Amino acid sequence: RLGVKFAEGAIVGSNARCMAMLGALKDAIADFEGNEEKEMKRDLMDMLKPIIRFVAVDCRPMSPGMGNAIRYVKNAINNLPVNLSL
Repeated sequence: RLGVKFAEGAIVGSNARCMAMLGALKDAIADFEGNEEKEMKRDLMDMLKPIIRFVAVDCRPMSPGMGNAIRYVKNAINNLPVNLSL
C-alpha cells in the first residue's frame, strides 16, 4: 500500500516519505517471525531487503533522509547480538 501511495504522489515531501517508510519497516519488523534454523539478524535482513527495494527504489527515487534511515536500521540490526532469538 505504501508503495502505491508513493507512486501516486499521495505522500509528498522527503520527511513524510521517510516517516511513512519507517512506519512500514516498523510494522514489518513487529510481524517478523524468525526461522529457528537461521541467525535472527540475517533472517530479518533477508525479510527487509525486498521491502526496502520496493518502497525506496522501485516506487519512487529514494530521498537522502530515506537513505540515512535505511542505513541506520541496517546498522542497528547488524549490531544485534549473534545469539539473540525471538
